[in-house]
Amino acid sequence: SWSFAPLDVLFAIFGLMAVYLEKSGDRRWQLWAIASLSLTFCAGLMAVGFWSSRGEFNPSWWLPNLLLMILPVFWFLRLFVFQPPTERSL
Repeated sequence: SWSFAPLDVLFAIFGLMAVYLEKSGDRRWQLWAIASLSLTFCAGLMAVGFWSSRGEFNPSWWLPNLLLMILPVFWFLRLFVFQPPTERSL
């Protein structure tokens, strides 16, 4: 559905901004990363909710959207929970 496109574009822009800021040594990258990961999770959740409400199950749609929900959780934990305290600033 094209209605998800603006959210997809936004999480991609936020993610690219996070990478750019991190490479430039700007600590604000973490805020951009949190926003990007949150929007990515929401995009997957909205898509899964949409297909669930329609009662449709197609693995070619469900699997990528479930990945959009799982991968941000993995990266959030990796970046902000399991990082040594000396490297964490938030």
